[in-house]
Amino acid sequence: MKNVFQPLFSSLIKLIGLSILAVPILAIVQWLTPDHIKPFSTYMEFLGFLWENYILVWGDWFIIVLLSYKFATSLSTYYKVAEEIRMRRFIQEVQRWERTPYIPPLMLYYLMAPPVSYSPYLRDSVTNTFYKTVVNSFRNRAYMDLGFTDADPQHKSHWLKVVGLSKWIPPLLGGLLILTFFYQLFQTKPMNEWFLGWERFAIPLLVLLGSWIGQQLYAIMVIGKGKLVEQALFECFQQVEPRISWRDAFPDRHYGEIILKAWSAASERQQRNYYEFQCRPLPANNELIMDCPSLAPYPFPSQSIPEWAGEMEEYIYQEIDRWREEKHDLAQKAIYKSKGRIVPFEKKRKTK
Repeated sequence: MKNVFQPLFSSLIKLIGLSILAVPILAIVQWLTPDHIKPFSTYMEFLGFLWENYILVWGDWFIIVLLSYKFATSLSTYYKVAEEIRMRRFIQEVQRWERTPYIPPLMLYYLMAPPVSYSPYLRDSVTNTFYKTVVNSFRNRAYMDLGFTDADPQHKSHWLKVVGLSKWIPPLLGGLLILTFFYQLFQTKPMNEWFLGWERFAIPLLVLLGSWIGQQLYAIMVIGKGKLVEQALFECFQQVEPRISWRDAFPDRHYGEIILKAWSAASERQQRNYYEFQCRPLPANNELIMDCPSLAPYPFPSQSIPEWAGEMEEYIYQEIDRWREEKHDLAQKAIYKSKGRIVPFEKKRKTK
């Protein structure tokens, strides 16, 4: 929508600027030319005609439409809410997998495909720190032999919990405010006289409030439900919740190599954007000075693999096999004690 009307409003702004600039120019021309040549006087009469017949009659509506368009096409609220929801989902996914020997799939996906800012504006791009947060979270856990207490992650949070109750309160209050305005308007005027008086100047505010509410609800429904995230995970791993151990994410393994390559490419992209944002020329030798504040650090705590890495991997497989046997034994004991009233069912893998 913004791209459609942008040329029209740009042309109007240029026209207004030229109209104002023409006043001193024509005044100088009339002063330098013979008395019978009066371009300035003619132009002022033309402006007077426009003022009396159009601007005084329709000027207020022009301002109303212009402000409404400006408010309706600003998507800053959507970008802000989308970023907050993305961060909440990431933190909850990390917590859900922290008791297992596996790296959270969403973390691994973001490390392999570094996320960018939802906002397309350069300033937001160079100041976005979400990928930096992901890398720091990975660094803090990658080379830590913390052990684990469960072979399965916790239950996945409902998307309403991911969004959070606090995200619903502002749009609900905004909607209540709009309803209150129209209720008061209904009490004072018949519907066929709405927005013919001073209340017409409230239209830009109503548009602003409606856009603010709509952007939040759109971010909640699209980003909050997480369908796009699940689709991306499935396309990357062929399943939504792959079981990939932390050891497989070390730099001497396939996933670790991808993480390093993705980090290098993301760092260069971010630094180039920072150069452009600061209007700095790129170095002639293409050797960038990596000074962007939002750059993510080196993904691993060190470049050497810990000595206990092999033992940890062996221990993980042993513990998983032991837990599977324990669960199987407990299930058989439950069946035996129930005297056939409990029938075991195997869980089928969900496919999409």
